[in-house]
Amino acid sequence: MKIYKLILSSLIIITLIGIGVNIVQAENESDIILTWEADNFYPSDYQGKPKATPNSTINVSVLVIKNNQVVNTSNKNFVWLLDGKYLDDGYGKNKINFRVNKNRGQNHSITVRIKDGEEQLTKGINIPIKNPELIIDKKMPSNNISLGSQIKMKSTPYFFNIDSFNNIKFYWEIISNQKINKFDNIVNLNIGNSKSLLGKKILVQAWAVNKKNQAEFVKSYLNLKIND
Repeated sequence: MKIYKLILSSLIIITLIGIGVNIVQAENESDIILTWEADNFYPSDYQGKPKATPNSTINVSVLVIKNNQVVNTSNKNFVWLLDGKYLDDGYGKNKINFRVNKNRGQNHSITVRIKDGEEQLTKGINIPIKNPELIIDKKMPSNNISLGSQIKMKSTPYFFNIDSFNNIKFYWEIISNQKINKFDNIVNLNIGNSKSLLGKKILVQAWAVNKKNQAEFVKSYLNLKIND
C-alpha cells in the first residue's frame, strides 16, 4: 500500500512538473496580432469596419506580443507576402500597404514573417473584397406609404475610393404614375390623394458614381406600395 501511494505521489509530481513546463513555454511563446484597414470613403458616423473594395488602399500593421507585453520589433526583420508573392521586407517594417487589384467575391491574402532571434514567427490573414454600397434611407419603418404623404429619401455611399463626398455623382429614377429624374443625393416624393392610386407600386432607383472613375458605381432600389 505504501509502495502504491509512493508511486501515485511520484506520478502526480511528474504530472504537475509537466504542466508547469507547458505553462512556462506558453508564457514565453510569442504571438502575432495582424490587422488591416481599408482607406476609402464612409460616413463619419459609421461604426463598423470599412470594407475593402476594388482599387482601395489597404493598410496592414502587426504587433508581436510576448509575456503579455508588446515587443519592440525595431530590430526584427520583416518579410511581407501578398497572395503568396514577395511584397516588401525590412528591419522594423511592422506596417505595409497595398492596393486592391481583385474583384468582388475574391480575396487578398497577406502574410508576414518575422525573425525574432532563433524564433521565426509567421501570421497570415485573408481580406475579402466587396463592392461599394449605396443605402437609401427613407425614414419610415416599412415600404407601405399612405395617400397624401411626402417621403424624403436620402442615398448615402459607402466604401468608394474618393477623397470627398463631392466626388460622387448621384442620380435618381422614380417610376410611378409619373417618372421623376433627379441628380442629387436627396429627393422628395409627394403622393397624391386620389383613390385611384391605391395599390399602385412605385419603383425607386438610385445610382452613385465616382466622378473620377466611372467604372466605380453602385445601384440601389426600393419597391414602395400605396395603401389607404
